[in-house]
Amino acid sequence: MVLLDLETQLVFYRSYHHNPLNVLVHLIFVPVLTFTTLILATSTGNFLELPYIPLNGAAIIVSTYMFLYYLMEPIASALMTPLILLTTWYINKLSVEHGSQALWIAGIVNIGSWIAQFLGHGIFEKRAPAMKDNFVQAFFLAPFFVWFELLFSLGYRPELHQRIEEKAVAKIAKYNAEKKGAKGK
Repeated sequence: MVLLDLETQLVFYRSYHHNPLNVLVHLIFVPVLTFTTLILATSTGNFLELPYIPLNGAAIIVSTYMFLYYLMEPIASALMTPLILLTTWYINKLSVEHGSQALWIAGIVNIGSWIAQFLGHGIFEKRAPAMKDNFVQAFFLAPFFVWFELLFSLGYRPELHQRIEEKAVAKIAKYNAEKKGAKGK
């Protein structure tokens, strides 16, 4: 299944995030966007009361993403799990302690994070975001892409990093050639 093919997914995302400044924008704002989206998702209320685990929209999103991430790359996912568990606990704590104020602030910061990413694409990448071509794929993959950028910078799976980089550069060259050809017509 292509959705769970890690290399294919990272090549797709990397081909839209190749400019170092745009990548930096995403390294900052994808985690912020993820965090604020999860705060907003706590507003669903709890679907089921379990001790110490509020089963709300945020928990469902996190569980779904992590399940799929584990299917794609178990080691990177295992390294990510403590951070995700801590984040999930903290967003629920914020939601309980600050209620609608947390939701309002999360909403404003969420919108600002989207704007920053769109500006990053327009200014630095000179290309529409990946979500233009595949919204679900881009939305699902963004946090994992950021995590892999961090892992790759620490030397994780250098052979995979090299293959992704080479394939992304080829996809970008193809895109630029098609774009140039379209302008010439």
